[in-house]
Amino acid sequence: MIIPAIVPYNLDELERKVAVAETFSPWVHLDVADGHFAPEITWQEPDDLETIEGKIKIQVHLMTEEPQQTIALWKKVADRIIIHAEAVANDLEEVVESFNGHPAMLGLALKLETPVEVLSPYLSRLKFVHLMSIATIGHQGETFNEMVLSKIKALHEQKPDLVISVDGGLNKETIPLASAAGASEFIVGSAIWSNPDPAQAFHNLNS
Repeated sequence: MIIPAIVPYNLDELERKVAVAETFSPWVHLDVADGHFAPEITWQEPDDLETIEGKIKIQVHLMTEEPQQTIALWKKVADRIIIHAEAVANDLEEVVESFNGHPAMLGLALKLETPVEVLSPYLSRLKFVHLMSIATIGHQGETFNEMVLSKIKALHEQKPDLVISVDGGLNKETIPLASAAGASEFIVGSAIWSNPDPAQAFHNLNS
């Protein structure tokens, strides 16, 4: 499944791009960055999602320090919440347990350089893992790094039913590489939004 990624810098941009995305995709991926964990500073207001009309499902990628402080707010408005294992290293067990029985699904994310072994104690309880495939997170247009492929393969071999999402530098050439390694979801930003016709770009990637 290909999911369009949005890096919104304000509510107007968020609403505009979500309205476009829902014409061709059942899901949208929102990048939230605080300028510390990731270099960009983006829109960061969970309450704004209550104003978004439509039936599109939303996953929120928190590229923030101490996301524990806002998880409860995002749980109210998002279908899936992606949290970086690196950002909650000391509280990872608590974060994983906090989603037990909650309708919002947790996805644990790893930066490119973080080994998949940090997830080993939690794999039996995870349905969804999010792997970054670029060296610098937080903005679109970075180059896909094939280093992620061995990480995808390792996780897929350990837990074949695990949903493995890949994020960064994905296009017509790199999506097949990630898919062959065992990934099943592909977060795509530039390859969709840099096209004058985002819907057509999305469908081209799916063909």
